[in-house]
Amino acid sequence: MPQLPAEVEFDEALHQYTLDGIVIPSVTQIIKAGGLYPDFSVIPADVLEWKRNLGTQVHAATELDDMDNLGDYDPQISGYIQAWREFKAVTGFTPVSIEQRIYHKQHKYAGTLDRIGIINGENVLLDIKTGPIDLTTVGPQTAAYAQACGFKGKRYAVHLGDGKYKLGLCDNKMDWQIFLNCLNLYRWKESHK
Repeated sequence: MPQLPAEVEFDEALHQYTLDGIVIPSVTQIIKAGGLYPDFSVIPADVLEWKRNLGTQVHAATELDDMDNLGDYDPQISGYIQAWREFKAVTGFTPVSIEQRIYHKQHKYAGTLDRIGIINGENVLLDIKTGPIDLTTVGPQTAAYAQACGFKGKRYAVHLGDGKYKLGLCDNKMDWQIFLNCLNLYRWKESHK
């Protein structure tokens, strides 16, 4: 799998990708610019921050769990870990690539995909969610990741919570085109700042 080229840098604190000092948009920024994310303005800032931190903790814990190195973790996320383990046990999911940073050279965007792995002998690209699965958002998101790294196979989102998981297949043939529309809108908005 292609990795983030050495000339592309990622600043963890800013969650920002740059190439030769120039900011490269992330998949998330592009999808937000395209209007595919729900309006979170009605949700209190402290709740949004708590949810963001929860997602970060769950992603870090599932990564460590996949590397058999989880150890102790915040009891607050135990249901999410239980759901992740249940998902792997039921589907037989085997990770091949974990938290892979990608860059699309032609379209000049970057991102970090959650997992590439195998289910029942098939290649799968997987996005981990702690909130509900919205295929109108995660479909284009996973299509962008797949295009950037040349992935061929099925794309899924897995929702974790309360010790249970829910799997959503991202199979809309328009997902990539919708992402490109979002990218065009992002670039248009940037050119008018």
